Amino acid sequence: MIIARANKRRTVVRPAVLVSEARARALDDGKLYDLDRLPDGLRVYAPWEQVDELARSGAGELVSWGDEPIRWRHRRHGDSHRRKSDVIIVKQAVDARRGFDAGVAAWAEWLDSYDVNPGWSLGGTSFALMRRLLPQAELVTTNGTLPPPRWTLGGRQQCWVPEGTVIRGALQLDMQAAYTHVIGGMRYGGAWRALENGGAHFDRLARADYSLLARARVRLPRDGVVAGPLPQRPRRRPDPRIGSLATAVSYPTEGALTGLWTYDELTQAEAAGCGVRVLEAYVHAGGDYVFADWHDAIMDGRTMPGFGGALAKATGNALWGQFVIDDRKRLNVQRWNGEHKSLQVQGSRGHQKRAWDVGEHVCGTIRARLFGALRVFDDTVICCHTDGFWVRDTGSSWGSNWMRANSDWRLKTDVDELEVIDQSKYRYREHGKRKKKIVCSGVPSNRAEQVFQEVWAKVA
Repeated sequence: MIIARANKRRTVVRPAVLVSEARARALDDGKLYDLDRLPDGLRVYAPWEQVDELARSGAGELVSWGDEPIRWRHRRHGDSHRRKSDVIIVKQAVDARRGFDAGVAAWAEWLDSYDVNPGWSLGGTSFALMRRLLPQAELVTTNGTLPPPRWTLGGRQQCWVPEGTVIRGALQLDMQAAYTHVIGGMRYGGAWRALENGGAHFDRLARADYSLLARARVRLPRDGVVAGPLPQRPRRRPDPRIGSLATAVSYPTEGALTGLWTYDELTQAEAAGCGVRVLEAYVHAGGDYVFADWHDAIMDGRTMPGFGGALAKATGNALWGQFVIDDRKRLNVQRWNGEHKSLQVQGSRGHQKRAWDVGEHVCGTIRARLFGALRVFDDTVICCHTDGFWVRDTGSSWGSNWMRANSDWRLKTDVDELEVIDQSKYRYREHGKRKKKIVCSGVPSNRAEQVFQEVWAKVA
């Protein structure tokens, strides 16, 4: 596929926020508009909590990508077509409504400084920013000889403790700006080719920032490992109605497996004591740091205070998914009439899958870095999710010393108590504080406590 550098905007999109079931307020001049009479060039945003309450009260309908609501509309149309009255759902949580409005305005102003409009999603906005900042007129993707299979495994998600586990003293660590840094430091725009002598030159090519993939046979240590070093790729490609991202991926801890992995993943597996035999090797030759300007723009946006900076951060995290989106995925329309009702509708054919190799390089690199950290903390690991993990607080100083030597990682949270359902649902009380906080992925913050309590009552 060819990704063309975006030209200057022909029209400027102005951000607005939803203020009631049928009205929105423009953020630049404060004018109120009926959703049925929005002027051209006005795009409406709302917190997830606000539209969730409207939808569950029976107002309008939600348009969802799989199980994820992406837009709300005050009138029921029963299709997935975009209308200018559609309200874009912002999933990032914010403490106060005033902070949301100010954050969206700051985010839009930051994008405007790069001549980019706020889009229909954070991923679409990030892709538009990347296109605007490409150093060349066209970027050719998935060029050359590519190894099969052509889908992406995604980030690592695992939990090593049973549902309902309560842990006294735990630490949360995460990689800082992981997705943004990996994409920004990637050389791309050349062509893939097979290496005739297998992985003989892997180390030299990796030091030059070339993307490397290899099909290999890997034998795990005889005494096993706490955390498996490599994902086992499913034999069948993902259901196209779901997308090109494989889910329910396992990480074997014993035996042997054959598959396709990045150079970094195989290097970490060797460091963990695995025997690695490369069967086929591929390098993305040529190319340049075509995403470097995008990276710098995201890092600039992350410095904004408050919710604006949080939106810029989320914009950076959302880019990699745009390279692996499959246009055959179906959308849903969700309605509540006393009970939930979901209507299947065909998604718009906006584009073909753009560059699975970019997605796999990014996710594989982050999986490798995550495993490198998991291996250090070994049997104190509780759970992990993509670019972060929880460990038991043993009171030792060696963990702090390791983080000082590995500046990509930071201590995010220090807690007295952690209640775990799984890697995406947990409740904790920070050190020295009384109130507990809840993480419950896939649920707006206004319902997180209720959903967590319902599940916790079943598993604790």
